[in-house]
Amino acid sequence: MKYAYEKEIVLYAYHKKLDYFSTECIYSPFAYRGHVRELIKQMERTRPQSIIDVIYSAECIKINEKKKPINKQKCEKCGFMTSNKVCKACILLEGLNKMKPKNQINFTE
Repeated sequence: MKYAYEKEIVLYAYHKKLDYFSTECIYSPFAYRGHVRELIKQMERTRPQSIIDVIYSAECIKINEKKKPINKQKCEKCGFMTSNKVCKACILLEGLNKMKPKNQINFTE
């Protein structure tokens, strides 16, 4: 069913006389996934197979289970979750405030 379009699933449920519940969440129009949905629709206009390509790409992602888990902690400056003592946003802001912004951020710190 993951390769079937929503319209096809609805038609299947109708044809088989299955109970089908379809109500859009009241927060859905403001959700970020709406932007992603529009992007995918635009992609489909130029290349109809693009949604299948997105699904296939997600299936090809491999997760390294041997990698050690990230140590989550709170940023000493802003309190947001980070894997370091100070988050990358605070490092950038500090550099900008000192008029010495870093051109790149090393993620291996």
